[in-house]
Amino acid sequence: MEGSLLILTFLTAVATVGLSIPLARALGIVDRPGAIKIHTLPTPRFGGVGIVVAFGLWGWCPPWPTRST
Repeated sequence: MEGSLLILTFLTAVATVGLSIPLARALGIVDRPGAIKIHTLPTPRFGGVGIVVAFGLWGWCPPWPTRST
């Protein structure tokens, strides 16, 4: 069952990062291109928040009990 918790955390991270990118663009939290930057378009800098949220939601959970036979 620990694998299920890992998958749930991963899927939550994917969803929250996917939501945080448009939010970062709307709020102007982007890294703008410059002389020492490689990117040519403004890049959102808010994706880590989605990962922290996912681990905050599921990282504290103890492993689900397994059924003993």
